[in-house]
This record gives sequence, C-alpha cells and structure tokens, in this order.
Amino acid sequence: MEINQIKNKYRFVPKWLKIILLIPIVFIALYFNFYTGIEQKYNTKNSVNPEATRYFVHATTVSFFIYLVHSKSWLDFDNPIFIPAYKLRDYFFEKGEKLVQEDNAENVLWWRVNYFEFYGFFQTSRNDHTMAIHTLDRDTQIKLKTRLYHYILKLCNYPVRGGVFSPITNLQDKVGSFVNAYNIYNNLLYEGNNSLERTLNYFKDSMQKERYTHIYKAISKLDINDDWEFIATKNRVLGNLLMFELHTQTISKETCYSQELYEYLSTVKKLYLWAKDTQSIQKEYVTVANDFLLTGPGVKNSIPQVTIDMVSVLCPKDTPILNLINEINNKEK
Repeated sequence: MEINQIKNKYRFVPKWLKIILLIPIVFIALYFNFYTGIEQKYNTKNSVNPEATRYFVHATTVSFFIYLVHSKSWLDFDNPIFIPAYKLRDYFFEKGEKLVQEDNAENVLWWRVNYFEFYGFFQTSRNDHTMAIHTLDRDTQIKLKTRLYHYILKLCNYPVRGGVFSPITNLQDKVGSFVNAYNIYNNLLYEGNNSLERTLNYFKDSMQKERYTHIYKAISKLDINDDWEFIATKNRVLGNLLMFELHTQTISKETCYSQELYEYLSTVKKLYLWAKDTQSIQKEYVTVANDFLLTGPGVKNSIPQVTIDMVSVLCPKDTPILNLINEINNKEK
C-alpha cells in the first residue's frame, strides 16, 4: 500500500521538473564516463603521483567538455559562457601541478593536452583564434611565454616519470611543439611603429638572449636522429640566438669563426638541399620542407638570408663558412 502511495505521489511530478532533475544526472554520468576514458588513454593507473594525476585528469575532462561544446556549436572560446569551465579547469590543473615533484615533467605534458589548442598553438576544429596568445593582453602573454620557457627546460632535463604518457615515443616532437610555441609572436611584446622595429627591440633584450642560450643548450642534449622537424626547430633556435648579435649589423671576428655560426649555416645548407630535393622527402615532412623554404635562403629579411648576407660582407674571406654559403647560393641558381 505504501509503495503504491509513493508511486502515485511521483506520478504527478511535473514533466519539466523531471527534465531539470535529469540533466545533472546525465551530466555527471557523462563526466565520469569521459574521466574513465582519459584515465585509460593515458594509462594513469601506473602514475607515481596518483593524487596529482587525478587532478590533471579532472582538468582534462573539463577541457574535453569545453572542446566538445566549442566544436559542436557557434560559441567561440572568448564567449563568457565558458568562464566557469575555464576556472574549474585551471583550478584542477594548478592543484595537480603543485603536487608534482621538481624532477618530474609530467605536468608539462598535461599542460600541452589542456592548453595548446586553447591558446592557438594547435589548430582548433573551427579555426577559432579568439583566445590565441597573440590576442591576449601583454601581461598575460609574458606570463605564458615564461611558463613555456620553464616547461621547455623541464621537459629536456627531467623524465616524465610514472605510467602517464609512457612510453614517450617522440620526445623531440613534444619539446619541438613547446619551442615553436615560445618562438611565435615574441615581437608583439616590444614597442615599435612597425613589425621590423618591434623585432629589433626584441633582439636587444638581454633576457631573451639568455633564455635562448638556455633553450639551445637544453635541446642540444636530445637525440635528433633523422627527425627533420626537430632539426629545423633546433636550427631556428640557433638562428634566433645569433640574431641577438647580428641585429646590430655587425659581426665580431670571433663569431665569424665560431662553432655556433658554422653549425647554423651548415644545418641551413643541409635543410635547404633536403627541402629542394622533393623526390626524397617523406610525406610526414612535406609541410616542414615547405615552411623552411618560405623562410629560408633566398627569402628577403629571413634570418638565414640576413645571416648569409652579413657573413658574406663582414667576415674575413678565409672564413670556412663562406664555402657553405657558396654551396647554398649555387643551389639557388
């Protein structure tokens, strides 16, 4: 009798109220379904930081919902409706990061999963750049660049310990993505009436020179093998490092005979000859080759061409690197 009375009581609950009550139940069920899927994808059961990893998985689950809604709707990343989700994602990530040991780079790869597409370092499903790094205020850009810099050093110097992301099949790819993210839009942080003036002021910044010195030393520890994308990334870093002197339109004699300059132009030659030989380029590296040619020798104001022009004019004629330049110029013809 009592059971029937309860059934009759709930039979008269308004349909709209049932729907409202059902929404959070469905959401919670979906949330933990996605959470479990992320745990399995990144093999989190073997983590040496189980508490930290749980927070990272929660952050990634929230990010998954953000990207899902973003890809299936007209809502851009800068829409205020996403703000509560962003705060929740950031809360979980920061909680996890505080629990990661200094000699473990696990947090670096979780940041890549959660934020790279959001800040425009990876292409979004709808090509939405409303929250891309170059659209943000200067202080936020500086904080992000500083974070990227520290992440590069940590990923190069320490392993990702535990089961998360293990085994890392291509560490160079992970490091390269952070280096490329650090490289872009740096001139926007500096004053100037145009892009060239801002770039020149950027190369006057001793802090940036120090950072690129540390980045180059860190990535030089990694095994390049025949990874053409990482070869090109490392070469860009060295080219930027050299420009902190070359932007003054002068080259010291010491630099003309330096190992760094020889290594830079030697790799430029290697990349240039490789990119020109379209028959030998593997499909996975076609974009790398095309991108290099767009900013390589023969392109006005490109770092390789500026370096070649200055070395040709300002370095002593017995400098070994002039032979490299002649080979590059002959290939252009």
